[in-house]
Amino acid sequence: MSLHYRQLRSNGLCRRACRTGLVLAVWGLVIPFQTIPATAADQQDPSAAHHQRNTSDVTGQAETPPPVMATEGAWAPEQLSSDDYRMRQRTTLQMWRHRDATQKWVREAVRDPDPEVSGRAQWILERWRRGILPETPAELSKRLQEVDPAEAMDLLLKAGRFEAAAVALDESSGTPAWDGLRDRAATSIENLYPLLVAMAVSGDRVPDLVDLIDRVAESPSMLVCRAEVMQVMGMPVSDDTLLPDRSQRWSGNQQTVNRIQVLDALGRRDDAIELAESALRSEQKNADRMGGTQIRPGITDEGASDGEYLKQLRELRYRCMALDGRWRELCEWLDEVDGSAMSAIGPPRSLSWTRHQSRRLVAAHRAGDLSRRQDAIDALTGTQWNTKDVAAGVDRNQAALIGQLRWGTLASCGEIDLAIEVLSETDPDGAANLARASSRYRDVFKAIGFADDTNEIAGDRSNHMARQLNQATGDWLERLASGTEDSTTDVNHVQLVIRSLLWCGRRDLAWQVCQELCRQTSIGRYPSRLLVCWSLQQAGELDWAVRFAHDSDDDQVSESTASVLASFFGDEGANGSMWGRISQVLALSHAGSSVRTRNRWTADLLRGRLPHSWDSAIDLDRFSHMLMTAPATNRRSRLTRSIAEPEIHSGYPLMFQRLGRQDLADLWQTELVRRGDRRAMFLLAERQQFSGDDQTAATIYRQIFEQILHQVQTTTTPSPSADDEALAVRILAAQWRLAKQGTDASASLHSDRTMQLLLCSPQPRHRRRVIDYLVTHGLDAEAKAAYQGLLALTALDPKHARDFSAAVHTYAEMIHETRPFDAAMILDQAVATLLDVPDRSEVTFVWYPTVVEGYRMQAAIESGDEEAVDRSLAFISKLDPLAIDHVERLLPKAAEAGMDGLVTKTLDRITDLGHQHFANFPSDAMMLNNLAWVLAVNDSHLPLAQQWASRAVRLEPDSAIYRDTLAEILYRQNKNKQAAAIEQACLLDTPADLHLHQQVARFRK
Repeated sequence: MSLHYRQLRSNGLCRRACRTGLVLAVWGLVIPFQTIPATAADQQDPSAAHHQRNTSDVTGQAETPPPVMATEGAWAPEQLSSDDYRMRQRTTLQMWRHRDATQKWVREAVRDPDPEVSGRAQWILERWRRGILPETPAELSKRLQEVDPAEAMDLLLKAGRFEAAAVALDESSGTPAWDGLRDRAATSIENLYPLLVAMAVSGDRVPDLVDLIDRVAESPSMLVCRAEVMQVMGMPVSDDTLLPDRSQRWSGNQQTVNRIQVLDALGRRDDAIELAESALRSEQKNADRMGGTQIRPGITDEGASDGEYLKQLRELRYRCMALDGRWRELCEWLDEVDGSAMSAIGPPRSLSWTRHQSRRLVAAHRAGDLSRRQDAIDALTGTQWNTKDVAAGVDRNQAALIGQLRWGTLASCGEIDLAIEVLSETDPDGAANLARASSRYRDVFKAIGFADDTNEIAGDRSNHMARQLNQATGDWLERLASGTEDSTTDVNHVQLVIRSLLWCGRRDLAWQVCQELCRQTSIGRYPSRLLVCWSLQQAGELDWAVRFAHDSDDDQVSESTASVLASFFGDEGANGSMWGRISQVLALSHAGSSVRTRNRWTADLLRGRLPHSWDSAIDLDRFSHMLMTAPATNRRSRLTRSIAEPEIHSGYPLMFQRLGRQDLADLWQTELVRRGDRRAMFLLAERQQFSGDDQTAATIYRQIFEQILHQVQTTTTPSPSADDEALAVRILAAQWRLAKQGTDASASLHSDRTMQLLLCSPQPRHRRRVIDYLVTHGLDAEAKAAYQGLLALTALDPKHARDFSAAVHTYAEMIHETRPFDAAMILDQAVATLLDVPDRSEVTFVWYPTVVEGYRMQAAIESGDEEAVDRSLAFISKLDPLAIDHVERLLPKAAEAGMDGLVTKTLDRITDLGHQHFANFPSDAMMLNNLAWVLAVNDSHLPLAQQWASRAVRLEPDSAIYRDTLAEILYRQNKNKQAAAIEQACLLDTPADLHLHQQVARFRK
């Protein structure tokens, strides 16, 4: 790449000559010493013994040194040993300043036997290796001399000294420290990338940054970044320049693997697959020549393990073909691997063997190959798994991943019952979670030991299930109290019992369990109340958590329990959180109220509800004033901190806005800006931009960015905080948007280049934050284009698998309305990718496939393919028979497309399933509401829908969501006044809910 890089800028030596006043442009011209200004970096004497070697005339004055010629002879090491001290000193500085001309002589001089010569040469080298150049500012030069080369690299990058960083890398090449320094530079570039781009563009140093990236790119993400940056800069990315020049030093295996990854990221997937296939064929021929039947375990002449290389090739080929949807080809190829001379898929039940069988099922299921599909299912569930002993050589982490590959693949392919059975063998709690995610509630209680296979008496189904749960809960609590069963002290199991009872609507039993647990001091090693609140937090039961957070005799909540309450609102920890601060203020302003009452008020305020008996004007004004002025209290010491101003939280404006007090929200926003809160300043800038004051907005954006940059440059942290990094990215995107809306063409071009380079970041999170900004501001076209690059970066790199799935999900949501088939195909890729990501939630392998099939169903409706719609409905029913999203969203569209018979059949099935579910779990308010809503939006079975919705409201009368469903059903039955009255009552609880306001207006028409 060096040739193309030089095309971007003028010769470096000429450019330095302009800065220093030199006349040197070609070899052989005189360098007049007097024209070289002294720099701050010159002040340190390079000679350790300069006084001993200094020579003077008889008058005591130093001799005038002769000029040094810019010829090869002029840079000879002998000048460093001149009898004239000033000659030695000036020669040293000259050689340091003119690295391009003196580099090879300095390296030779380091090995000179004369300690004066070698010492001075070493001094020069050490400065170069720290990136200390003539133009380096004095303060930075001083800091660079105080740290080791790795820390110096961080300082150089933070200062935007990209050329100096490249010098430091070059001068360390060939030393033991070089690999570590390169890795340090690459890591810093990844972490600081948005800031580096901004400095490079504003300082006209983009070519220097490009050159630096070229020198350190070795990981897949950095190589992709390098290639994309080259494209942005108009540099050709051909087969010759696909990898950096330095890659010639890599092994052939490493080059091949990296080429495949970069080709795929650049959209050349066919070329990537072809290269992988070619490399595999070559290795197969080598294996055949060796006459072996397995992969050779030895090391090749290039230093890479054959086995590891082949595994990488197979992995890349599989992923590329899966991303391309070549499922039939994959079926055949995976069969070939079984009989290959280089098979090495491992013995049955090993991780590699299980992964292979998983991929066989994934491919066969999508290809519609029923025979291969069943073979793969048999392999994942056969008799070889009838032992609880793990396969030889399998550690605990591998065993967990093997289990996930088995049940996760089965579940994602619609074999939920088999998946639950497999998961029950090793993780009953996980089996319960999977059963719940797929609406198999009876299996939930079987998994946790609260139900058995006893057939209920016909006509008495609900009583039978209720009796089973009553008896099982009582028995479990008895064992818990007596400590006679170890499983009951397992924290996860206790949490699951509470959540399972809440899931199915047995709130009476869940309440009983919480009460009984709180009568004990601890469960296992956890305080009982903490464990209960933790379980309720996972179930989203804030009001219950407030109730059980402390005993009525306690005068405060424990710090750990308060942290759990704070986590309902995204806060971490009790100290410094909104929850903690509001609780402190309420304790001061309402000292006579109980702790439980104050906790309930805190919860109400944070979710935008006016506490009972509070006046919106008087009480909120008083509360806001105390929140801003009352001294803070440290929970640990119970001492009041003597500070001028208590800390304030950036979430206060939103809280008051939700409470309907925009005036107080504005007051808090202003106070946050006054105190220098960067997020508040950013919101102010956005408001100014929205109102048309672009100049003020631009000034604020610049101030915030400079603050972030200054903080990074003056601290030792390797990167900005997560909040500051996110803010920096948003500012760059906002500045781009501001420039696009303005009339300054040069500013627009400047910002375009910044945005283009920002979207080449090697870190997925940087790209994701840019995209989030674009989506938030309605720039969907730009966001969709940016998503393409994010998906390309993350698709093949296993360490970015989670980033890939998250990006795919959001991208699919963006495009599914106009391109449902593409959305289905790309989201399906995430499902296959997530199977290899450890510790995935059981919900993942039910919910994702359900969404995928919903997109397929949408595409089929649009194309008028009723049979395909029916197949999608059947598969979704296998995954989750009570899933409602597709029925709510798509069945009305199917009816509009004339598929009335299919719509009626589906709704009849939903009502039958509802009757069956409510026979077992009659108090499941959430399911009563959900199915009632589905019937309502499809204008079907409205009397039954009203019955179910009314039951849900009776069970949970405080739920505005459930009352809204009932109002909708009444409205569709022309009972407008009743519907409007219910919605109006809902507004009293949640006055800021826009949907409720729209509903009231709609019902009153």
